[in-house]
Amino acid sequence: IYAAKTSQYSLANPLQLGALIAGASPSDCHLISQFALPTGIAFQIVDDLLGLFGTAEETGKPEGQDLLEGKWTYPLTIARAAASARQLVAIDQVYGKGQAKTEEIQAAQAAIRATGAQTQSFAEADRLLTEARSVLSEFRARGWRADLIELLNEFLTYLRQRTR
Repeated sequence: IYAAKTSQYSLANPLQLGALIAGASPSDCHLISQFALPTGIAFQIVDDLLGLFGTAEETGKPEGQDLLEGKWTYPLTIARAAASARQLVAIDQVYGKGQAKTEEIQAAQAAIRATGAQTQSFAEADRLLTEARSVLSEFRARGWRADLIELLNEFLTYLRQRTR
């Protein structure tokens, strides 16, 4: 879903369409896809982490909202695979329940963190952003505008540092 929805539909396709309108070659469009796919997946992983751990002030939505809604995410997949029975109980106590006490949400978040899922998810997002950044050098080699490449680089930095 990450590759098809977030990367292809929301990022690669619009970038490729804009590039085609501007006269890009099929080869350039392929290169755009090589940039957009890891970028979109990294965006979604960071978004998932914000949905799991972000505060209401940071995200503009209630703390633990994604857990309460039962959203299946990359970090949750890692957490469930590594969780002890006790950690699974804490997660399942709020997952998909629609509402829960603050203490229950915090216990589920602590359980997910304790599995290493948060750290592993950030590491995967960083790996994907590094992969996307490596494509920027190919853009440079093809003579793309320096200001456009810098904008894309700043976009990658923003994706990792964002809190909304």
